[in-house]
Amino acid sequence: MKLSTFLKELLYGFVDDYQKLFRKTYSIALIWTICTAAVILVLCKYSTFDNSLRQLENGLVGLLYYHYSDPVTYRVVDLSKIVFLFFVSIYSISASRSASAEKPSRAFPDVMRFITLTDFLALVLTFLVAALLDFGMNSISGSFLLNSFSSWFYSLFYYLRIYVPLLLFSIVLGLLFTNGKINFSFRKLCFLLISLWLFNMFSYELYAIISSLIFKLIFTSLPTPDQRFILESIPGFFIIAFYFIGYHSAMSKPFQIFSSHHNIPNPEEQTDVTE
Repeated sequence: MKLSTFLKELLYGFVDDYQKLFRKTYSIALIWTICTAAVILVLCKYSTFDNSLRQLENGLVGLLYYHYSDPVTYRVVDLSKIVFLFFVSIYSISASRSASAEKPSRAFPDVMRFITLTDFLALVLTFLVAALLDFGMNSISGSFLLNSFSSWFYSLFYYLRIYVPLLLFSIVLGLLFTNGKINFSFRKLCFLLISLWLFNMFSYELYAIISSLIFKLIFTSLPTPDQRFILESIPGFFIIAFYFIGYHSAMSKPFQIFSSHHNIPNPEEQTDVTE
């Protein structure tokens, strides 16, 4: 498969997923957003921020894109994006399997029946591995501070901390969707990374525009960062729920494209689910 073919089908797939899923599953995404926010706020509670790192005025959405750890101190709030990806993965499995069911459901309790114990344990294990790797990469980046290439190593591990969790959850989703029948190759992993990079950059730029042009206009007059954090987090709930659909598409659409070009089960055709 050519890169041009993959990109054409991928971009069409993003639009198609939003058209199909926005009205049907946005309310479900909002519920998962509440779960995500609850865990992130707990992480915030047990993280310390000095004045140079305190960017809480970015609200909940900002916590998905900024790293607050330094090489000496690891701040668990940096796990916010990994928490988000964990719930996106649950949403992705339920959305894909519900769409292929004989009686698709839009009710939250009904779609939960599409999540098996195997799915949940696999995602929990992925979360733990991603969290440990994030901690390790942050610690390793500090060991290069005295190196002449320290800024290069710091940038390298900064980007690894962004995309390694995305790749891990996407690979696990691909294995769950295809019952382990997909054969990964370097080319497929590169295509998957392109998909993740495209939506991750789109979501960040969209948030940056909203934050810079709208939130700063409305909330700049508020006296404290905590007040700005609270008020920016209210519309942030709806932004994060909007991102659920996009990240689901970025993480699962490549496997649908691979299946259309190879004899691999399509994620939307998986109906073997234990209720």
